[in-house]
Amino acid sequence: EYRFAWNTPGSSPLGGGKDYSIAWNNDGIPSSSLEYTGASHKDPQGISVGKNILTGYIKYNLLDNESINLPYYSGTYLGKKEVIAIGGGFFLHPNGMFNTETREHSDIKHFALDFFMDLPVNNGSINTYIAFQKFDYGPNYISRWAGTGNSIYGQFGYYLDGLKVMPYAAYSYSDFEAAQDPIQSLNIGLNYFIHEHNCKLTAEYHLISKDYRESSMTFDAQDIFTQFRLQFQVFI
Repeated sequence: EYRFAWNTPGSSPLGGGKDYSIAWNNDGIPSSSLEYTGASHKDPQGISVGKNILTGYIKYNLLDNESINLPYYSGTYLGKKEVIAIGGGFFLHPNGMFNTETREHSDIKHFALDFFMDLPVNNGSINTYIAFQKFDYGPNYISRWAGTGNSIYGQFGYYLDGLKVMPYAAYSYSDFEAAQDPIQSLNIGLNYFIHEHNCKLTAEYHLISKDYRESSMTFDAQDIFTQFRLQFQVFI
């Protein structure tokens, strides 16, 4: 399985885009003049550059194939399939990053590898997903969703067919250049499959530490943020 896309943000009907980079200097985060809006900027000669985005992803299924009829995967097949898959992808935006001080452009380069396993075991199934992502926006860039540096994510769950539930845990570790300490998060939850994926209830406890991206939203920069999430899904 493979995917390939070539986009032209310079002609996007959404306009010039929005910069989501951190614009303050807090908790030791160095300020950055880099700006990324997903749209093209003009160079000193007045010529728009950074109009093309190139993305690709390739995946190899060792056992059963996953359906590609939808733009996303099921996440788990509840013991009905044997799936082991490895994949890799990239995101390239030449001249996509804009320096507001020097008025110069630089390239954005992201690369990722992932592994997925969903296998029947006894009266249930095990579910595992691991991903490594390398982001390169430029020196000391950090935004609401990512920054220059590396990120690792892993999750594990076990589906109990008789009870129609899947307890799971997920952990992420992100080491960004602009942050003094790594950002870590932990999710612990339970999926209740009332009617498989067509009707599902999820309860989750979320904890994240050293997330400097959230510090501006509080009066005092906190080391740890916690949430309890409840989600109800209906798919027709």
